[in-house]
Amino acid sequence: MTTAQRVPLINTFIVGVMKSGTTSLARLLSKHPDICLCKGKEAHIFDKPKWQDATVPDDVVADMFPSFRGQKVVLDATPIYIFAPGALEAILRYNPASRFILILRSPVDRTISHYGHSVNAGGEKRSLLAALLLERWRLWRESKKRRIGTMFRNRSYVSRSLYFRQVTHLLSLTDQVLFINFRDLVSQTHETVERICDFMGIPANQVDAELPILNSSALTKSFRLERAVLAMRFYRDTRKTERLLGWPKHSLASRRTAGR
Repeated sequence: MTTAQRVPLINTFIVGVMKSGTTSLARLLSKHPDICLCKGKEAHIFDKPKWQDATVPDDVVADMFPSFRGQKVVLDATPIYIFAPGALEAILRYNPASRFILILRSPVDRTISHYGHSVNAGGEKRSLLAALLLERWRLWRESKKRRIGTMFRNRSYVSRSLYFRQVTHLLSLTDQVLFINFRDLVSQTHETVERICDFMGIPANQVDAELPILNSSALTKSFRLERAVLAMRFYRDTRKTERLLGWPKHSLASRRTAGR
């Protein structure tokens, strides 16, 4: 194997959003012979300030892709990239021809699934309502640090569900983006995978059409009051996002789908 083959160039990124099927999709795509998925699914290279400000060493990239054998698509599926300051810019400095896949889910469902994920992981001890009320203070406190810490990653329930600014930012940097609705990924997996493979320039007939259910143990209580509050909070942002993407109204409405 040549040196160029040993050190892959990451060219495709599933950048989010968290709790929208990114793990299931990445595992499904990893079975394709033309795709090399990074070790552990999430490389977490470009959300680290030390690599945002410098050239990423070849050994760091090579270590994250031990199964690389010259595959056409080199895939990093790290959902924090869409949200972490400087991550998208760092990716495009690394590889200006990068392709991005962004899955959007009902912000209400995503927020509650995110909260359930944190509860199950043992990091969130407060009620959902208390966690929502404390979020801005928690993130403000976290913003004082140089590194991206636990609060920023795991307690940003509402912030990571406000899609309009994130989508606008991504589109201001590149047009090599494929937007996927979580609802389509679950209910129309075959057609959605075909779109994704076409976007990546590889044949779709070498991937199973059944989406594996992973990371689905998140809390799924009703939270009727909190859902109503969140629906009002997200309404304007969601409509702006739907219009920006040309999606029909209510494309991102809550269907109380299970967490993934």
